[in-house]
Amino acid sequence: MRCSTVFYWLGLATLALVQSGCSASDSGYPEKVSRLLPTGRLYWLDNDRVFVPGYAPDDKLLNEEGKPKNGLYILDTRNNTYVRHADLGDYPRFCFHQGFITYSTFNKYGVDRSKNQQMEGLFGQEKLLPPGVRFNAEFGDNKSYTNCPVSDREKRLRPEHVALEQAHIPVGATFLRPEDGYIYSSRCRKEFCDGYGDAAKEGFDEPVKLYRPDRVEPIELPILGKEFGLGSYIRYVEWINKYLIVPATRKDTPIDYGYSLEGKAPYRVYLMSPNGEIETILIPDGKWLRPSNAAWTRGGLYFNGNQGTEQGEGGWLLKPDGKLKRIFELTAPTDATSFVSPDGCKLAVPVSFYGNKPRNPFIRVVDFCSKK
Repeated sequence: MRCSTVFYWLGLATLALVQSGCSASDSGYPEKVSRLLPTGRLYWLDNDRVFVPGYAPDDKLLNEEGKPKNGLYILDTRNNTYVRHADLGDYPRFCFHQGFITYSTFNKYGVDRSKNQQMEGLFGQEKLLPPGVRFNAEFGDNKSYTNCPVSDREKRLRPEHVALEQAHIPVGATFLRPEDGYIYSSRCRKEFCDGYGDAAKEGFDEPVKLYRPDRVEPIELPILGKEFGLGSYIRYVEWINKYLIVPATRKDTPIDYGYSLEGKAPYRVYLMSPNGEIETILIPDGKWLRPSNAAWTRGGLYFNGNQGTEQGEGGWLLKPDGKLKRIFELTAPTDATSFVSPDGCKLAVPVSFYGNKPRNPFIRVVDFCSKK
């Protein structure tokens, strides 16, 4: 049964499914839909609660300009309720990782950065950083396993790779958990290179290597360097203790094509164990662009479709038996990246209807471990 309500809040017209416990007929799994309007990346606090930066339609807080005040909410997926944890700036710079949390309570584009206010620390114990202190988080780098706190590259890299960076030769290192090391994909012959630009590159058609801190020799992986180019990302899947690797392109796509549908091989993603064992998952039935959002759940591989592909937009699930099922119809993925809960059961997916003007997002939470 679908249940929907049209609500208007401070000029924002958003079609949303708001009744707690609604089951979506197109997903095939129990589903709840939240009123929260996400504006940034989501993180799971535990198996039931999700951090959501954004707005709530029933929260009347306004900023000094009379606009809705951005906030950090905690959504409880068991009863579809939420609480406001903190105020956020216009550009929240929010990150949560293994109990460490960081977010800005005041941050405006073009404003003197000395006026920014950043909170950091263990969740529930975060404190305001002194003025002028550098933010202790790296943002916009989906290739790394963690975005916060900042990782000291020279302490993580092998001496030979440190020497390259000291010689102003950027090293393509994708960091895993500290105990698992990092994946080395390539190095540039010039001072700078951009994923698929014209700069000469080295190692993009060669296998990448896993450098573990407990091994002298690296482990060669059956993944090419170009697959770790601009647009690739990697996520740790806690419930199976493996890494989900989403390549930038197909294995047989020439580097010059960049983001294209060229190539005959199916699009593939990888599951990697900490010791370098690789399992390849093929996405069948047609041509696909790199999924802009993917997660490994107990129901299978979830990923976002793309406009312009044969299957079209929406949320897709590749089940363990190899069957491909679209579980979200007529929706578009947002930039608020979703992750699966630590136990692999729940997935919080920020989506928006194409018909909305403006296209404001909302959150769907799918439970792969419960029955309708």
